[in-house]
Amino acid sequence: SKSKSMSRRGRRHASSSSSSSTPHAHAQSFDLRRYISQYDDQSETRTNRLLFLARQGISSKAAYALLEKQLRGDPSASSILASASASAFASTEEGEGANMNENMNGNAIRYEEVFGGCPIVEGGDCAMDTTGIDMSASTTEGAHDPSKYGFKYDANFVTTSTQELSQQQLTLEANLSTSQSLLSKEAIRQAYLNLADHCILTCKFPEALNHLRRAKEYTSNWHQSQEITL
Repeated sequence: SKSKSMSRRGRRHASSSSSSSTPHAHAQSFDLRRYISQYDDQSETRTNRLLFLARQGISSKAAYALLEKQLRGDPSASSILASASASAFASTEEGEGANMNENMNGNAIRYEEVFGGCPIVEGGDCAMDTTGIDMSASTTEGAHDPSKYGFKYDANFVTTSTQELSQQQLTLEANLSTSQSLLSKEAIRQAYLNLADHCILTCKFPEALNHLRRAKEYTSNWHQSQEITL
């Protein structure tokens, strides 16, 4: 009877130890590369997922490095690509990186929101220290501000990018006016779509929605209408 009781206690202890170690084991097995590859390179969802992981202490440094690269619109903006420990990461993202090189525009507004509290970069160069980046999940508790991982804020990038975005908006508005003067239905629709995309990039979501509604007024078929709805 005593032996059976000890056996039961042993099984309960083993079961408890196993269950308590499960979250840690799960965290250590987290694959940031595979997880984030599910999302489009420039999507808001990808930005939010990376930010969530970084602030939760899950591969924080690597997540911030990817987020910085995305928000700056420059694959070379983060030293993650220069880190020897990131070589495997770069190779596994070869296909994704190729698309990012072609389509990245950056997002100065979100960049300022995330990295604005970091020390300012001297000379306007990028951003973080060159220590090895561990792609496994971290279970360290406490604040996970990007400055804690060596990231810095590039004010020159924000200023330049903001000026470029303002110029782009003026150009897009001029294109819309030209299309309206020519009474070209398709050109007007595309001009509104371009303005909507630009507003999304600059986080002007109400204006983007308004442009999408106007674009829908100039659709010629069901497919164009569905495209805008989606």
